[in-house]
Amino acid sequence: MIIFSKSNTIISILFVLIYFQSIIVRIQSITSKGKFDFGPNQLASNIWYKPKGQLINGHYENSYSNFSLWSNLLLHLQNNNGSISIQASEIGYMKNEALMNFRKNNISVIVELSAFTQCYDGTILGLLELYGESPKDNLFCKIFHICNSTDRQDPNGKGWFVTQDGFSYTPDFLNFDERMPNLIPYLDYNKLMNISSNPPQWLYPNLSWIDRKTLARVDNCPQAATNRISNLMHEYIKYIPII
Repeated sequence: MIIFSKSNTIISILFVLIYFQSIIVRIQSITSKGKFDFGPNQLASNIWYKPKGQLINGHYENSYSNFSLWSNLLLHLQNNNGSISIQASEIGYMKNEALMNFRKNNISVIVELSAFTQCYDGTILGLLELYGESPKDNLFCKIFHICNSTDRQDPNGKGWFVTQDGFSYTPDFLNFDERMPNLIPYLDYNKLMNISSNPPQWLYPNLSWIDRKTLARVDNCPQAATNRISNLMHEYIKYIPII
């Protein structure tokens, strides 16, 4: 069980950050000092995500774990009750000391939960990310391409929250990242338009607008059914008791 704690004080309420693209919903009280959340785009640990054929940026070790490289920003975070975001997949690449240094320097850590972009039941996602339990196949290997890895902590059977040197890690916040943008149906522009023409023209010009939308519709989570928003939101509720 993960207990959110700081300065030896057990926090009894789970603070959850839900990011809807650029909109941040905070369930927490904001202190008089304000709040500044910093999320560097260090995605080298997301080995499954290569939008342009290569990994995005590097790891936190030897970058943001080295406070001398960003002393001005560090001071700003400290003065504004600040925090830093880290991908859940990054923890397996980091040593415990590096993560503890954020806490020692009064910087809260928000961990972004990679699996919440996937079309699985909230209970399954909670057991996977927090304890490394897959219902059948190794989902870390199947979804995230982490298969018997030797350069990082293998999350299979452990979950994301174990460091490279084998320590369990408890973050200050969890960020249930981008579930809605990934799992709500959308229209594929390339299937609507013939982009090879200049200017682009409708594909299937003889079809009605409704028929064209039907052909261009992409749904990455059909099992969430028609009441999509309600069903996807319910997965947050099913996830929390696993903690």
